[in-house]
This record gives sequence, C-alpha cells and structure tokens, in this order.
Amino acid sequence: MKMKSVTKLALVAGIVLCTNSIAIGAPETASKSGEMDKTKITQRSLTIAKGELTDLILASKEVYRRFTTGENPRISKAEIQKAKCLAIFPGVKKVALVIGGKHGDGVVTCTTPDSNDWSRVGFVDLRGASFGAQLGVKSSDVVMLFTSEQARENLKKGKVRFGTDLGYTFGNKPRSVESDKPEDVIVYSDSEGAFASASLKGSYVVADDEELKAFYEEETNTLLSVLTVKPSENTETVVEELLLLLPS
Repeated sequence: MKMKSVTKLALVAGIVLCTNSIAIGAPETASKSGEMDKTKITQRSLTIAKGELTDLILASKEVYRRFTTGENPRISKAEIQKAKCLAIFPGVKKVALVIGGKHGDGVVTCTTPDSNDWSRVGFVDLRGASFGAQLGVKSSDVVMLFTSEQARENLKKGKVRFGTDLGYTFGNKPRSVESDKPEDVIVYSDSEGAFASASLKGSYVVADDEELKAFYEEETNTLLSVLTVKPSENTETVVEELLLLLPS
C-alpha cells in the first residue's frame, strides 16, 4: 500500500512539475509569437504603403504629362526649366465643406544645388485653405512650380505656408500675384474643379515623414535629405520614369 501511495505521489508531482514547466514556458513562446506577428504586420503595412505611394507617383506622372503636352500645354517647358522645385498633387479633394478645408497627397522634387539635375522624389501634403463650399465640385489636379531660392529652401525645411512664407500666383489665370509678397510659387490646376476660383492664402505644403520612411525604408530620411541629392543607381523605376519627363 505504501509503495502504491508513493508511486501515486510521484506521478502527481511529475504531472505538476510538467504542467508548471509548460506554464512557465508559455509566456516566452507567446511573446516570441507576438513579436513575429507584429513584425509581419509592420512589414505588410509597409508593403501596402509603398504600393500606394507607387500609385501616387504614377498618378503624378500622368498629371505632369497632361499639363505639359499637347497643342496648348498648361505649363511650358521654359517655365519648368526655370523652376527650383516642382510639386504635383493628383486629385486634390474637398474634405470639409463647412470650413472649406482641402487635402491632397503629392510628390515633390527640386534641382540639386550643384547641378540642374532633379533630386529624389519626396512626399508632401497640401492642407488647409478655403476654396468655397460648392456642392458637387470635382477634385482638381494641381502642379506647383517653386521659382525662387527662398521657396526651395523653405520647402526643404518641411513646411511652407502660402501668403505668409511665400507669395504665389495662379498660372492659369490672368497674371496677378495673390499676396503682397514677391511671386515665389506658380500654381496650375484643372480649368474646372476645386481650384478653379481658389485662394491658397493660409494653406500650406508640409512634408509627410511617414510616407518618406515607408517608401525609402530608411528611418533617417527627411524632406531635406531627399531633396538635396540626386537619385541613386537603384532608384525605383517609377521615380526614374517621372524624373525623365522633366527638362534639365
């Protein structure tokens, strides 16, 4: 009887020890599994984001082509050659009819300081401004030429405000400066849509750091670092295709 009792006790003890061992090991396994899941999710998110940014560059290329080709292009080659930076915003849409807000995702490139070559492509947002509250207004494609050295330097810092930091005018309107500052930016848009009778005063272009990191997969990338260097040899094909359209 005593032997049976001892055997039972040993068996119970073994089960307890085994169970405890599994229980102790479980959090570590779960932790590692959780970390792996987070890594997969992060990588998947980056892949999706990069795909969306690639689509943005492709859309920007088509906007640029449409604005600069044909019998009567909106923007002449000569004007682009004089520009220090070029920003393209495909499909700028009204996001708040009550306050007249605008938002658009765009791309930007600048001529590099030591040459007339265009830099890597950066990602920026167009925010703010009030363009009226017409219901049913269409989205607009917008191209901006930053024509002064001050405009280029301000843009590289990551944020420029129209009418405050920079003076601007609309290229598809009779030539009149829209602020009391010198003309630093020329804005072109569709003849119809949200920008047809717009005023940009108070709106601003700001760097999108998250998009920069997602596309280039480098934590250190800023708009300044992107806009001051020429594209590397392993530049994305979509970036090369866009830059090849620009006159040097």
